[in-house]
Amino acid sequence: MEGKRQGVAYTYAPTPSAWVEYGCYFSLIYSMLAPALGVEIPLLAGGLNVFLAANCVWQLRSQSKRIYAPIGLLLACALSFLLIQAVVHEQSLSGDLRGFILGFVQLVLIHSLCLRRGFSARLPLLLFAIGAMALPFLTFNPGDIERARVDAGVVEGPISHPNGLADWFGFCAVYFTVVAVETRRFKLRIGAWLLAAGCLFVVGLAVSRGAIFGAALAMTFALRGLLKRGFVPMFAFIIVAGVLSLSGVFDAAISHYSERGMEETGREGLWSEAIERISESPIFGVGAAKVPYTPHNTFLYFGLVSGVVPLAFFIAFWIQAGLRSAAGNKEQQNQAFRFPYLLFTLVTVTVGDLSFMTIWGCLALAVAAGSGAIFGKERLVLVRVGNKTRIGVVPAIRSSEQA
Repeated sequence: MEGKRQGVAYTYAPTPSAWVEYGCYFSLIYSMLAPALGVEIPLLAGGLNVFLAANCVWQLRSQSKRIYAPIGLLLACALSFLLIQAVVHEQSLSGDLRGFILGFVQLVLIHSLCLRRGFSARLPLLLFAIGAMALPFLTFNPGDIERARVDAGVVEGPISHPNGLADWFGFCAVYFTVVAVETRRFKLRIGAWLLAAGCLFVVGLAVSRGAIFGAALAMTFALRGLLKRGFVPMFAFIIVAGVLSLSGVFDAAISHYSERGMEETGREGLWSEAIERISESPIFGVGAAKVPYTPHNTFLYFGLVSGVVPLAFFIAFWIQAGLRSAAGNKEQQNQAFRFPYLLFTLVTVTVGDLSFMTIWGCLALAVAAGSGAIFGKERLVLVRVGNKTRIGVVPAIRSSEQA
């Protein structure tokens, strides 16, 4: 729908309905609690997400190209990946790849819902609430290093694994840090700082070096305005310390991290083996069915499983999102969150397995990639519908070529 006011052309995009957002929340809560409660219906949560995402695409069809362009490279990565698996490696898409498909369906759904005002703030609060309610059921892995996780008998999903739990609360810590920096309300700032500190404490219990490194990078970037001249040396120090820690030679100050810092991560062997196999089949990869384990690096995973084309799309997305997030646009909603989210997610996908396809990862990338619309105040405009011109108040979502 197009309109003009004072000689300036505007294009307005619709937003997904409220019931789609509520359906997304229901799907998330159901998928995590239903298996533990014994009321799981197979494929209900996944099927609901497919229906909701399809409904979003239909509702936004008039502006679909503009709205989904920011995640276009990720969608191209997914489509080329699935095409190679189905055609070249003759793998059934309804089998092991179903989770991969549903992950990208969830990304489309979350990116669409980010057009709704306030959704990108409501979803992190829900994620934190779910995680907080699960904390009384924390268990610790037996062994020399006790790592926290949520008992799978209570809640299923990412937080039932130590790294997943750390990523979940690491994302929440980044969210609350940005809120604390951006808000002008003193009580809200104090509360956000306390919640960010509590989330980091949970990350510490999970003893996940990747999550703590990513959170430290993202939070330091969010604090760049407060650090001022000290931002660059602090940021550089965290990068160096994090790389050393992840390499397994950094002696951390905290006892558990000291033990893990000297522990063999296994990534060195997995990465070198993955690179060797990629060099043997660089065009189409070896196929997902022939990779019984993931190399703990999403970039290597795409190259190993499906070859150079999906990997190129995946790398191009991160470059594009990074440039757009850094350049920014003051009118763009969630601008303060974009680069911190991108930094945190980049670290997790570099040292983890497809974490960007989790619910928090989809939100982080949807926000970091930017929206095809800019939110502003409602305004009175002349709107041309067919051959008629009408005057009315329209949703203030103005298209942006540079978002």
